[in-house]
Parts: sequence; structure tokens; C-alpha cells
Amino acid sequence: MRLLFILLFGFSAVEAGTIYKCSDKWGKPIFSDKPCIGEKGVEAKFEAKQPQRTGAAYNPEDTKRFTEIRRKRRVDKLKSNIKQYERDIRNYHRSMDSEIARLKREQRYANNNLAGAQYLTSLANEMQAISKKYDALITARSSNIDRSQKELDRLSGTPKDG
Repeated sequence: MRLLFILLFGFSAVEAGTIYKCSDKWGKPIFSDKPCIGEKGVEAKFEAKQPQRTGAAYNPEDTKRFTEIRRKRRVDKLKSNIKQYERDIRNYHRSMDSEIARLKREQRYANNNLAGAQYLTSLANEMQAISKKYDALITARSSNIDRSQKELDRLSGTPKDG
């Protein structure tokens, strides 16, 4: 609230300790460092007090606590990310298996002639493309896991063998 008054009226009005809340003719509140004027004004007095200052501005214990809280939040976020990356990898494997199984089912319907041979080659190329696509996705997630695990180990102070 104090910051709002400082922004609205400058520091001198707050230093004086009195801010007036008035209403305009539409009932909209107006804040001022001067008393309300006119019959539509409703006067309300706000007392702004200086905050109490205690001790030094810098407390090393607060800094340590803040740093520890930030470290814990980062560790939790990294652990959550690693779990998500592992779920993604499992889902990629399932999706790849599903797509390849679909293509293998289609292979059964290929005719035993030149058109069927070309169709089988087409399906084999499609399977290879699917495998490459999911291998790239899985490799990317695995590198994300490695990177996150290294940072997690650094933050935890316990390097993991592997």
C-alpha cells in the first residue's frame, strides 16, 4: 500500500503521513494528499508510517537460506525433468513399435509380383525412416537426461559413476 502511495503522490506526501481518499461524482475513488473538496467527496485518512529498520541491511544467514532454497528448487526441477524425459523415451519406444507393427501388418498384403516387391521396398524404407526419427528423439532426450543428471550431481555434491 505504501508503495502505491509513493508512486501516486511522491515521497513527500507519504512522509507527511496523510493521504485522503475521495470519490468523484461517479463514485470512482481518487487519492490525494489534499483534503476532499465538494459535496461528493468522502474523506478518509490514511496514516503512512515509516517502516521500522532493525539491525544491518545485510544478513548473511538470509543469503544462505535463499541460496539453499534456490538450490533445492533447482534440484527438484531437475529430478522432475529427468522423470519426464524418461517417460518421453518410453513413449517414443511405444510409438515406434506401434508404427513399425502397423507397417509389418501391411507387408502381409503385398502381392508376389513386381508391384508387391516395390511396395515391400517402400514399406522397408518407411520403417527405416521411422526408426531414424525415433532414434533421434530418444538420443536427444537421453542427452537431456545426461545433462540434467550432471547438473543434479554438481548441485548435490555427489558425482554419479557411469
